[in-house]
Amino acid sequence: MTNKVKTFLLIVLSSVFLAGCFFNSDDNDQSKLFDEEVVVKVNDKELYLSEIMSHVKIMAYNLPDFKGLDEVTLKDLYKNVLNQIAIEEMLIQEANKKNLEVENDELQIYINQIMPTSSFEEMEFSLKKRNISIEEWKERKRRILIVNKLIKQEVLDKIETTEEEIEEERKRSIKEATKKYQVYQIMVQAPELAELILKDLKKGATFEDYVDKYSISPDKVNNGEMGLIEPGVLPKELEDAIFKLKKVNDISPVIKSPLGYHIFRLSSVVDNKNQVPKLEDLTDAVKINKFQAAYTVWIDYLREKTDIQMDEEILISESQRF
Repeated sequence: MTNKVKTFLLIVLSSVFLAGCFFNSDDNDQSKLFDEEVVVKVNDKELYLSEIMSHVKIMAYNLPDFKGLDEVTLKDLYKNVLNQIAIEEMLIQEANKKNLEVENDELQIYINQIMPTSSFEEMEFSLKKRNISIEEWKERKRRILIVNKLIKQEVLDKIETTEEEIEEERKRSIKEATKKYQVYQIMVQAPELAELILKDLKKGATFEDYVDKYSISPDKVNNGEMGLIEPGVLPKELEDAIFKLKKVNDISPVIKSPLGYHIFRLSSVVDNKNQVPKLEDLTDAVKINKFQAAYTVWIDYLREKTDIQMDEEILISESQRF
């Protein structure tokens, strides 16, 4: 798997998995109260109110002016949360059907990549304050990698490319690859939150502080730094927004993608005139550009054959208590 594909899949996964949310993966868990209400059900898997409220409380704490949001906006936010939870569980069940697993050494390599030692120590302290064990956190990362394998196997690897498409991408890459853009991003799931963040940034709020507080992208551990972006690494709508940034510290408007809602900040521009695109990179770029349509079709197919039930009214009623 090339670095382009790895980077792209990590961004995709951040749109599937809720930041800061830990769900019990044991179907035989007997610790629930018999009368506790089920808010989400995916096939036979039930997710209870207390589990889902843990994420809602995190969202309420982080979201500016949460208590001032109108009822329609709140309903949209809750529906988004429940939909994301349902999709995550649906994908985990699909991965289990296909017997996809992640070995301990794979998991450790991934953790080493995303979490430097100093950050890991800070994260461990933060987890303890929230009564989350390291084992639970690692299991969360294992689930991310399992879904990574599923998406690569069932979507990305099945996208076909033609010689004409690769040649077209080669021409585009040569034409546009005179520069690489070093970019930072904030990525969230709710459009309302993205607009509120952008409004604060325009008033002078520090970009890195808002990355730390709100972003759900894996690059959050690096203050939102995405690295050097060149054509063919990201979906077209994201690349178009990034390549329109002209001056250092320019901030993009809110950009919608299949992954979420993004705000970008330009850090620097690097000359890239002498780079010759490799065949594997060109092939990956074509696949990434075709991914959105293929992923949407696949998710719709899975949803059609999955029994998903959600009750946002229970969530709304409960959330009014805090």
